[in-house]
Amino acid sequence: MTGKPLPLLLACVLIASFLSGCIGDDGPEIEISEPDLDGDGVPDGEDPDMDGDGLPNVWEDRYDLDPVDPADNATDGDADGLNALEEYIEDTDPTSPDTDGDGLLDGEEVGYGLDPNDGDDLEDDLDGDGLPNGWEVEHGLDPGDATDALLDPDGDMIETRWTLVQWLWVDPDGDGRMEPPGGANPYDPVSVGHNLHEYMQGTDPNDPDTYPSGDEITWDFNELVFHGSDPLAWDTDTDGIPDGWERYYNLQMLNSSDGRWDDDQDGLDNLEEWTNGCDPYLNDTDGDGCHDGWEVTFGFDPADPGDGDDDPDGDGVANWKEFELGTNPLDG
Repeated sequence: MTGKPLPLLLACVLIASFLSGCIGDDGPEIEISEPDLDGDGVPDGEDPDMDGDGLPNVWEDRYDLDPVDPADNATDGDADGLNALEEYIEDTDPTSPDTDGDGLLDGEEVGYGLDPNDGDDLEDDLDGDGLPNGWEVEHGLDPGDATDALLDPDGDMIETRWTLVQWLWVDPDGDGRMEPPGGANPYDPVSVGHNLHEYMQGTDPNDPDTYPSGDEITWDFNELVFHGSDPLAWDTDTDGIPDGWERYYNLQMLNSSDGRWDDDQDGLDNLEEWTNGCDPYLNDTDGDGCHDGWEVTFGFDPADPGDGDDDPDGDGVANWKEFELGTNPLDG
């Protein structure tokens, strides 16, 4: 009988027995690890934030960011002052600089403590100072600081009495009778012109003369309280003459008829005096010997003292002499 030697056969049996303990029915037991980009112990296939940048994969996909780039959470694709992570936290649109469409960048709203998803919050008053959020932002104030309502950045505040600012009076008990606030006496002094008053009157808190009128000498609350003219109007009485010019020459800013007056009897009414740069109280503004109205009539400049010696018609008689003689300076 032939066969394998017994020692060899026994060795084969022992080897087979050893291998059967290492190899199961399903093959070798080999451990295979899945990718984990951010090292958080959650396989990428199960991780809602693969790159660990704080932005969910689906959010990054929605806004064309890279879910495997952890650095893109610091980018500001819409240049609104918020990076991608801040946009996610604020629930704003990282592709729109003004998510709520109210005219303020998302970053500005967050910086001011406003809601970048509320298109109406510019009309609210976050700090309760009487100034709408949008007005404060527009004029460089802080909608989160109630103290700025009483500031006067343009320096146009005046001292007056409550009797002259009845637009500030209140009706505390609802009986229809208006009175100064806080129980003040109508003749008590009061300061007028801070930011809250600028808002109430529609004037610019950063410009003492919101609507420059002529010589720009009439500041907003001086004009409003002491002269009764409109600080937002160039010409309150619509006579064609700026309020500032009328105030400068002590004319009447609320009387349109004074535009036709000719106080200096030079042939120009006040409107013409202003139009030609003349003094309404001097009949010869430039002092060249010719009345202002005469110069305007013949096409000369009533503000140019040099043309009094001219002789445009070449008759040997200077303009000032033609005026004295009552002759025509353009007809030799």
